[in-house]
Amino acid sequence: MTDKNAYVPVDISADTKPPGVKSVFRAAAIGVPDALHNDAHGHLHTTDQDHDAAYAYLGSHEHKDEHPESTCAKISNAFKKTYSTLGSKIGLLLLFVITMTANGCMPLAVTWSKGGEPFYPFMIGVWLVSMKGLVVCFSGIAFLLARRAEGHVYDKSENQMSMGEKFKLGLWLLPPALLYTISDVIAFLIMAHADAATYAVLRQCKILVVAVLCRFILQRVVSTMQWLAILQLLSSALLFKADLVQAILSGDTHTEMLGVELIILKVCIDSIAVVWSDWAFSQKMSKHSLTFPEQQLSFATWTFIFSVVYFALTGMSEVMGGRPLYDGFNDGAWGSMVLFSCYGMLVSLFLRCFDSLLKLFMALGAVCVTLCFDHYIFGVQIDIIQKFAAFFVLMSMLWYKLGTVVKKKKKQ
Repeated sequence: MTDKNAYVPVDISADTKPPGVKSVFRAAAIGVPDALHNDAHGHLHTTDQDHDAAYAYLGSHEHKDEHPESTCAKISNAFKKTYSTLGSKIGLLLLFVITMTANGCMPLAVTWSKGGEPFYPFMIGVWLVSMKGLVVCFSGIAFLLARRAEGHVYDKSENQMSMGEKFKLGLWLLPPALLYTISDVIAFLIMAHADAATYAVLRQCKILVVAVLCRFILQRVVSTMQWLAILQLLSSALLFKADLVQAILSGDTHTEMLGVELIILKVCIDSIAVVWSDWAFSQKMSKHSLTFPEQQLSFATWTFIFSVVYFALTGMSEVMGGRPLYDGFNDGAWGSMVLFSCYGMLVSLFLRCFDSLLKLFMALGAVCVTLCFDHYIFGVQIDIIQKFAAFFVLMSMLWYKLGTVVKKKKKQ
């Protein structure tokens, strides 16, 4: 399945060669066709073909010169090329580490925003609107930079769509935008009733829901190895919360029961958004699509609109009653708001520079970051059984990815 620069959120995919950093804005601005991918966390994304190869080809033919380059000049150029390549690799490594750390710290930042209170001292609707507003600003800046980088290509494109056509295509991003906005609100409720470690481990069960939906709704092939990995994932998740399972079987109430139920609800909502996005891009946007910056800006705009609606329904009455708009905002609230908005752009850049397998490794590392920080900073106790269970959850994700079925093209 191919698509032009398909947006965010899936799970089952074949890998393609990732582009260099320099080709990110070039490919985004031109709107080069991409291969639609599904990562192990149910986020639909694409990876570009390496269009730098064309530029490399143009410079690969040597031309005879009456004044050949001196030995010193050749050595100097070789050093410049080496430093440039090294700098590019260091930049990609920093992007990987920063994105992984941000992903792992997000649930911890939500816990931090409570300020030690049982619930949040600020209005969640105000936080959501502010965060989504920052995402719209960042997406707009990226869109303008992409247009400026390849403005002449934008203006002279023969297949340039009208604003009306782009708006109609952007409407297909409306349902997943609504679902992810609801999911963001549920995340706050989860962190009020469960710790970050539980959330980080159990949310990986999204693989199970996405695989079932993709198999029976999208008619995707799920290998035997992947079903075994899903079975191990489910059993490991139950082992991680063995105390909760025991309480349920004995008929007792458990303090984290509501939190776990909300995690399951969030997993289902995210999975539905994943499958919808995959179906929409494959069926409705297969021939024409928005460029990557346009998709980012459109999706961010829809989520901002839905966050404003949520605030109007839940917090407007308090503000009209005299409560200050940013009442109760502490360092954790501001920090988490900036972190969430920056992560949205980081993961978008990440998906443009890395393939889906590295996205999986980043997610695995993020779970480890959450477990370590939650234990050493917030003092959450993780016993030896939970550590083994978390390890097997991570291995299940890896085995699921390794079991992906790649359909080979038939030789003609």
